[in-house]
Amino acid sequence: MSTRTVYVRNVVNDLSATNANVLNPLDMAFVQDQTFLYNYLFNTSSDPAALPNTIVPQNPGTKRWLLQGINIASPLTMSDAKNVSHGMTTIAASAVFTYTFGALWEHSSTNGGLNVGGFTDVDDNALTLMGISGAATVTKAPILFIGGKKSGTTYGQLASGEPLMQVYSNSTPVLTIMGNNTATIGIGTATPGTGINLDVVGNIRASNQVTANASQGTIPLLITSNTMCNNLNADMVDGHHSSDFPTTSGGATGWMARYTSSSAFSASTILYSDGNNLALGANGASFTSPGYPLDIQVVKGQARIKSTTGTNVVNWIFTNTGGNMSVGMESSAGGVLLTGSNAYAGVIGISGNYALQFGTNNNMIMSLVGGNVGIGVAVPTSTVQLTGSEAVGYNTYTSNQTIAVTDRVVFSNNTSNNMQLTLPTAVGCPGRIYTIRNIAASNNTKLITTSNQTIQIAGNATIGNNTVLGPNSILTLISNNSNWVSI
Repeated sequence: MSTRTVYVRNVVNDLSATNANVLNPLDMAFVQDQTFLYNYLFNTSSDPAALPNTIVPQNPGTKRWLLQGINIASPLTMSDAKNVSHGMTTIAASAVFTYTFGALWEHSSTNGGLNVGGFTDVDDNALTLMGISGAATVTKAPILFIGGKKSGTTYGQLASGEPLMQVYSNSTPVLTIMGNNTATIGIGTATPGTGINLDVVGNIRASNQVTANASQGTIPLLITSNTMCNNLNADMVDGHHSSDFPTTSGGATGWMARYTSSSAFSASTILYSDGNNLALGANGASFTSPGYPLDIQVVKGQARIKSTTGTNVVNWIFTNTGGNMSVGMESSAGGVLLTGSNAYAGVIGISGNYALQFGTNNNMIMSLVGGNVGIGVAVPTSTVQLTGSEAVGYNTYTSNQTIAVTDRVVFSNNTSNNMQLTLPTAVGCPGRIYTIRNIAASNNTKLITTSNQTIQIAGNATIGNNTVLGPNSILTLISNNSNWVSI
């Protein structure tokens, strides 16, 4: 192949034999005495020196395309490649040019446009676009692509949904940049989704970190597939490394893992689920499948509910359509679990108008209903209603004594001398009843009160702070919170 100097010329509308003086459409040169861009118009001279320094615009309708050049030190040369045998005839057959290794040609004879093509016979770059900036500090892009659309007498911004630039592999689009201000890029698609900055049809691989600077409240990663990823090497989950979690092997079926140290998990621990019920226990021979929604199986069966403040209520609440039942301990103020309950009182209560009942051996023994207490009675109609026998505390004294607060029936029996019994104070125990009987055959028993409290007998007669019970005499007294009264 020969080498020739190529001169700048324009392609005219008619390349017929009548314009034989027109240079080949790809003849080009860079004019060395001009430092600005030229729009070279039609010139019939084959001598580059004859190119005018001052270009007078001609009728632009006679020009198909133009080249723009800048001043360089030496003329541009290219090879005469007419004998290149790459076999591509589409462009070689064009009437616009004769060199087949590279070309500039019109896109449409009616609509305009410029095509740039390059070809190579070997495994090499067929077309290279390179921009070099001579500035020490670069603030302007050495290569600048501008795309827009006509807007009156100038050009303007492309709208959303209008493509700015596309890269094709043959006839298939592989890269699309949309012409809006949101930097929408599509890879593997010619129509990237609206509102998506990067729309990829295919896979993405990063050799380094992928960072999502989403604002608080915005999901940084949205995955629509529910297919499990068997090899997701995610370093942290809620601050924990993947190695902090147990693997799918080495565990016992149904048992949930726990930390056994600051950096290790155990797959067999004290928490078990069969899918319906939950058990607390130890994985061993004594453990059985849970038979209740919550089943605690431990050597020392205890559970604790603790108030961290120390002053609030702590309680279990059991609820069904009948209301709530609470078992717990009152607060420091009282009156939370039950109206009128005391501070720090242990409370068993039910919110509905139903009985609170106790029993043994699967039988009801005592029932509390509407302020009445029934023993052996499911629905008591009196404040206290008893079915069956009653037993009270009693004591026998043979010498001078003070009657105990735990006594209910008192016998005095001094066979040799008279004796004296002292009644406890009547203050602070209203309704307390004592029955005292002197069973001695011949000696008297004198009853005296504490703190000169009085004894009032039948007929409201007050006999002072003492009275005498003769042999085989009996007296029943009740406290009115101030003194003792016979009944």
